[in-house]
Amino acid sequence: MSWYTKIIGKVVEEVHRSKIDQLNKRIDELVSDHKVMNKTISDNEHKIEKLEEKLYHSTMTSAKMEATLKTVLLLREAEETKLKKNE
Repeated sequence: MSWYTKIIGKVVEEVHRSKIDQLNKRIDELVSDHKVMNKTISDNEHKIEKLEEKLYHSTMTSAKMEATLKTVLLLREAEETKLKKNE
């Protein structure tokens, strides 16, 4: 009966070791996936920062263009008013 118990013990030990190995492999996969996700998140945050910079510069350019156009219109209006007064 003792040999039977030893065989069962060995089988249980191997199954247990196999399960531990599977668990370790799964943990390694999850850690790897986590690193990839963190890298992706970091890359996307960097891309968002660049887009925000472009948006800021576009907004500034647009505001400058608007100010220039308003100035041109005001100058034109002033010139027209001056011409009307001279007539």
